[in-house]
Amino acid sequence: MKMLYCPYCRGLPTVKPCNNYCLNVMKGCLANQADLDTEWNLFIGKRSLNNR
Repeated sequence: MKMLYCPYCRGLPTVKPCNNYCLNVMKGCLANQADLDTEWNLFIGKRSLNNR
């Protein structure tokens, strides 16, 4: 059986896959969220300034 998703993405946190394989799969799981990094950091920075 081949792992297609990291166990955490599938709701199975007790399953322990090979670490390197899991890291590669997680990169795929989180690829869309990584695209938001710049915008998210700008948003959080503005929120921090507003809360001062």
